[in-house]
Amino acid sequence: GVRLLLNTNGSVCTPKHIECLTSYPARLQINFSVDAATPETFARIRGWDFWRVLRNVRSYMQALASREHSTWSTLSYVILRSNLHEMVPFMYLASALGVNGVNFYRLHEYEGLDYTIPTKDGGTFDYRDEYVTNVPSEYNRQIDNVRKAAEILGLTAAIPAEVGLPNEESAVR
Repeated sequence: GVRLLLNTNGSVCTPKHIECLTSYPARLQINFSVDAATPETFARIRGWDFWRVLRNVRSYMQALASREHSTWSTLSYVILRSNLHEMVPFMYLASALGVNGVNFYRLHEYEGLDYTIPTKDGGTFDYRDEYVTNVPSEYNRQIDNVRKAAEILGLTAAIPAEVGLPNEESAVR
């Protein structure tokens, strides 16, 4: 069969979704984009109900555990200046949800992008303020802490390079 790669925000989980995924006749890779470890940060970044998404991820994980074909599951996290402090708690959240690993990504720094956008809560999101290159020491410290947490938890973590080092991803297995 053909391997299915699925990226979802986890906001929807119906019996039909679960049935389709559990009965898929080949390898399944599913990633849940979450970007936060607390309801407050999640609401600011994503604008949705954090607890609903976590319940949905948990429901998917419980259902997918019974599949006869291989399943690989991850949570993903776009690293922002304002969510740096939640990276290690996010690792523990991923472990509690039963996923296989975590994929961390730095916010892309695009030239010429309209940097300020409105948020659902009436505020604004300024890309330039959120770049982790604005806070290299804090970013590098959090990256080191995530590596340690990954080893302790036995999770695979795709981690971007530290700021000021070659732009290579590292993986902790």
